[in-house]
Amino acid sequence: MYCLMDMGTTNARVWLYDGEKLLAERQGACGASFSKIHGQAALYAQVRTLLLTLLEDAAVSEDRLQYVLASGMAGSEIGICEIPHLPIPADADTLARHIETRRIPEIVSAPILFVPGLKMLENGTVCDMMRGEETETVGILAALAPTDETVLLLPGTHNKLLSIDQGGTITSCHSTLSGELLDTVLRHTILAGQVDHRFTLSPPHVLLGAEISLRDGLTAALFQVRVTARNGGSVDACSSLLYGAVLGQDIPLIHRLAKDRRIYVGGRDHLQRVYTLLLEAEGILHEPLPREIADRAVCRGLIRLLRKYQAQ
Repeated sequence: MYCLMDMGTTNARVWLYDGEKLLAERQGACGASFSKIHGQAALYAQVRTLLLTLLEDAAVSEDRLQYVLASGMAGSEIGICEIPHLPIPADADTLARHIETRRIPEIVSAPILFVPGLKMLENGTVCDMMRGEETETVGILAALAPTDETVLLLPGTHNKLLSIDQGGTITSCHSTLSGELLDTVLRHTILAGQVDHRFTLSPPHVLLGAEISLRDGLTAALFQVRVTARNGGSVDACSSLLYGAVLGQDIPLIHRLAKDRRIYVGGRDHLQRVYTLLLEAEGILHEPLPREIADRAVCRGLIRLLRKYQAQ
């Protein structure tokens, strides 16, 4: 009996397995940022509550749990226990070899196994990093089994562009703050109330937002969202313009990394659709990740890493 955990900045997801059988799953608002606000002891208590609730769902006692395998922000300096990043390049075998075990009885009696994040070095200095996306990538590659070099675009709070070679090794990582910037602009600027994350996509406004952003700069494009609202533009039009303006800033980087490689586009709902529109407009070879693959990527990746760890 074992548990899998994926901790993000805001939330954590947990799955309880007996061998290959999924017994229960849960999500809780105990991401790593919880400790920044309430302290690490409070985060430990929240994670313990989440795990005990998971066990209760399956009518399983804590003493039957053999271990917890955790990825993502659980291994960060504001998470459960800081685990050093590994340098890129790295593949699933490398990650499995460097899984670290800790005993944290305040959370659970079973040992917690941590998947390390990855960092990219340039002249010996860290120039990019990730926690969680490496496990997500392992799960995606296990499902897709690509035979050529590929690029994964994984939109989220911090968007990640990962280059993958033919053997499934992550060879580079490039991150942007696009997702976090979208949320900040939407909630904490004069545009609040004129834009929303829930809207019906307007492709012409997405493309217009990207065009203005790349031609005149992001801040000018953001003000055009304000102008559009003042001219009677709908929330759908303004939100599409905003998404195009912010995510359009990622296109030059994507274009440079893509070369002739296929890009698989992850993300949910509007993020995936907006990037698809922008890549189509640039003629960049791409393919949206099927929802089943995207939704189960982290869980699938954790299971694959666990099997490799056990086989060592």
